[in-house]
Amino acid sequence: ALREAVVKRLAAKQLRFSALALMATHTHSGFGGYWDNAIAERTSMGKFDEKIFEFLAMRISEAISRANATKIPARIGHGSIHLPGSVRNRRDAANPTDPVLSVIRIDDLQGNPKARIVNFAAHATVLGAKNLALSADFPGALAAALEKRLAVALFTVAAAGDIRPMSVAGSTRFEKAR
Repeated sequence: ALREAVVKRLAAKQLRFSALALMATHTHSGFGGYWDNAIAERTSMGKFDEKIFEFLAMRISEAISRANATKIPARIGHGSIHLPGSVRNRRDAANPTDPVLSVIRIDDLQGNPKARIVNFAAHATVLGAKNLALSADFPGALAAALEKRLAVALFTVAAAGDIRPMSVAGSTRFEKAR
């Protein structure tokens, strides 16, 4: 439903796509209520709220419109790095994990970095269940750090299942997420 609402808003702006995929990671420190689904309401998302749904549809369509208006020719590449010890299975440490961090690199034709898409298999659970502040957890901190050097940085979660990032230095959970 969210994708269809975005497509409808874009069509009103004369933007039409033959394919549009909305992808996102999730955070355990975010709002719910944007999925009109009785099971989701009871198990994880909270009560459906039309205002939240419309807000998300508006912001996503605005972001796509801005990206379309500023598009340039670009080069794309990719790479990955194996990060042993960076994640663990939060249910059973003996179960396998995927500690590979992959990156899609997008540069302009002169080789200047424009965007990175980082993919990593770890739940955004550094802040923990007691945190009630709205936060993008470590994926947000990662994107913010990259965006100091790039125009755009995105995070997508790989097959994370029960995988969580290992603790890192920091005296507070927010410092650890950063």
